[in-house]
Amino acid sequence: MPKKGPKVVVIGAGIVGVGAAGKLLTQGLTDVQIIEASSQPGGRIRGSLFGKSIIDEGSQYIHGASTKNPVYQLAKEHDLLQETHDRSGPELLVLTNVLFPNLLQKLLEAIPREILLLKKPINQIQWNGSFESGDVSMYPVRVVCEDGDHILADHIIVSISLGCLKANGQSFFQPRLPEQKLSAIQGLGFGTMNKIYLESETLLWVENTDVIGLVWEDETPFSVQKPNLTEWWKHVPVFYVVRPTESAASLPSFPFNITSNAANLLSSFSSKRFEIACKMLQVLFAGEAAHQSYHSTTHRALLSVWREATRLIDHYFTK
Repeated sequence: MPKKGPKVVVIGAGIVGVGAAGKLLTQGLTDVQIIEASSQPGGRIRGSLFGKSIIDEGSQYIHGASTKNPVYQLAKEHDLLQETHDRSGPELLVLTNVLFPNLLQKLLEAIPREILLLKKPINQIQWNGSFESGDVSMYPVRVVCEDGDHILADHIIVSISLGCLKANGQSFFQPRLPEQKLSAIQGLGFGTMNKIYLESETLLWVENTDVIGLVWEDETPFSVQKPNLTEWWKHVPVFYVVRPTESAASLPSFPFNITSNAANLLSSFSSKRFEIACKMLQVLFAGEAAHQSYHSTTHRALLSVWREATRLIDHYFTK
């Protein structure tokens, strides 16, 4: 029997994957499956208990308080903006730790529970093939899961991280991606902006301080073309103070004795374009690294996945 319609598989249930599935479903492509390796959706949108506080491990900012920003627009539509406060003007809104999880839940409301497969890590994406299903329909893409399951599709949207693609891009796809695609993945640089939270029993800064800016008298991050990573702490520009339940601060991280250096630094100052798709739209890519502008932002990731979803929608519904 012939297939009822095209099937789309989305790899990853972060805001990118959930956003892709939601757009496809609302625009008429109803045979959609989301595959997520972890036990819950959300990707890097999550919080953890730290002391007596819940701290953000992932997304925490809206870059650009404008209706042109899809994350801002979604937050506004779902009446979530009352959870924000402004730290650096209208260009950047800093969110409380509940807004992004709440926003994700709003997006998940449009996703039927049965199309979301959790705890389903995958081994390989096989594309440009001819795979037969139980009803003898043929599909060009097959996703091989670690538990031995095979999931067939006409199209697949890949929303896994750039780091994962860099590490596994050559073996993850069978056949290998075209060389220009692999070259684009390997050549695309990205910064590391991990979060480190410091808990202090004593107040090392002026009370009611939200932001601690660090200004060096004899150096600037722009004074050398290539910074000395062994002195990474000299390039930390700011600490953010988390209140009111516990005093904590977060800062960018580098792999060099982070805890003691960060604590010493704070104490010292207180005392004084990637856009690729494969043959016949079988494999499409979305995420923070798949947009030419708005680098390393959540709304960049959402825009990229809506772009790819629109390509599929236009392919089937635009004549």
